[in-house]
Amino acid sequence: MATREWDRSNELMPPKVLLVDNDKPFLELYQELLSQHLSCMPEVKTASSATRALAMLAAEAFELVIADLDMPKMDGLQFTSIVRGKYPQARLVVLTGVRDEQFRNRAYAMGVDQYWIKPESTQELGLLLEAMESMLKPDAKGGFRGVQSKGLMDIIQLECLSQNSCILKVTHGVVE
Repeated sequence: MATREWDRSNELMPPKVLLVDNDKPFLELYQELLSQHLSCMPEVKTASSATRALAMLAAEAFELVIADLDMPKMDGLQFTSIVRGKYPQARLVVLTGVRDEQFRNRAYAMGVDQYWIKPESTQELGLLLEAMESMLKPDAKGGFRGVQSKGLMDIIQLECLSQNSCILKVTHGVVE
């Protein structure tokens, strides 16, 4: 299977997003939310299994892959590992209901760009959509994406994984 590179030089082409979750009502809802509430008007496709998602990734390039962790047969961590290895150009986000710090740490260690708990409020949903919007911007090549919604531990983990050095100054709970 050959990987395909996407060409963002033509800014008229909308970015492609692949949403992976075995919960079909969730897929339908978030496909609509991402398609209609992001200013970049992404083309959002869905897959209800990790196996189906891998087949779709082999057939076409996606700028952003958003995946759940709790899926049958092949779980989200296995899927994440395969995607990161075969499609390193894709931005990778975990969007899950799994509230487990070990899963979060393993996902970051595998190279996910962001780890989100499925939103339970309008404010959380707004933060998620804002972060996805920033990840789909053509100029979003480096640095931290979606930092405004991350805790200090997440920022430190991202810094460690980025293999870059910087100084984080925390004053009264605010990262400067």
